[in-house]
Amino acid sequence: MLGVLLADARPGQRRPTVGEAADLVLSGLGTRLAAGLRGFRDRSWAEAAATVGLLGASLLLLHRLLRLTGPLIAGAYWPPPNGPAGPSVQLGLSVLTCLAVVIAAATGLRRTAAVLGWAVAIAQALTVVTYLPANPMAPSYAVWPVALGLVTAAALSVPAAGVVATRIIGGRGLVLFGVAAVAVLAAGVFRDATIVGTAFSWPGGLALYGRVFFVPDLLLYLVAGLCALLAVARVPGPVRRRMALILLPVPVAVLAADSWGAGFLDAQLGDVSYVSADRWVTMAMAPVLTFLIGVALLRRRERTLRLLALGRRADHPDWTAGRPDEGTDRGR
Repeated sequence: MLGVLLADARPGQRRPTVGEAADLVLSGLGTRLAAGLRGFRDRSWAEAAATVGLLGASLLLLHRLLRLTGPLIAGAYWPPPNGPAGPSVQLGLSVLTCLAVVIAAATGLRRTAAVLGWAVAIAQALTVVTYLPANPMAPSYAVWPVALGLVTAAALSVPAAGVVATRIIGGRGLVLFGVAAVAVLAAGVFRDATIVGTAFSWPGGLALYGRVFFVPDLLLYLVAGLCALLAVARVPGPVRRRMALILLPVPVAVLAADSWGAGFLDAQLGDVSYVSADRWVTMAMAPVLTFLIGVALLRRRERTLRLLALGRRADHPDWTAGRPDEGTDRGR
């Protein structure tokens, strides 16, 4: 590059022009970005994205189903006309859409799943944009479905020809995830039935983010979490690490929302200065930057492991075992 700049320099020119400097910077950044994007062509990324898409869509479906249990149980306990209103049409459509995303992702219809996934994520995001300023007390409870929906839709949009998430998870993994889903639904039904039937009289209730949990349903959630961890542990290591990176923006978004909620609690709820653009930018950029940093660290770790493996092979006295021609050459 220096040779080209010197050959192209005019008589007496001591430094590159602004256009030449800008061209160097943009070309360097483009080359670095292209080299970084080539790393995402690894099949492990496609398998991780397909698995996250299926699991994320399933979790969003569970979230919608849990929102259905409360009105249904309350309606059975307090029948009309004195009982509460039943589930809304919007919630019913959301459940059906999430179910369609799960079916499409499980059967390999990635484009259909991606289109429906983006529709679910955008609808949830529009709802939360209007919900957070009016309900700042529990922002993370409203933010995590949006973050998970966006991550799921993005994962389903990754090209993954020939990759089926159910094959990656395996039969036993699917059974474990099924048990976890049943435990989550049972916990939600028990909690809603306890609240409706006993009016918070169950001992050991725990208030968390504006919702009340009891010991039995907390135990069911613990069982669900253990089953999910066992199922994820059956996924190959490279895929599992990339799954963790793809899902990392979700807890980061929740933490950013919690910090936003803390700011609300320190001021009057009517103070509109807290509903500012910088807080929205923080919640949007923090997950993205965290993901990029995680990708860089993962690549560095895997590169180091490859170099260590090559070093062990080179230091091993029988590293050419099984190839007698090379062994004979080395002996000579």
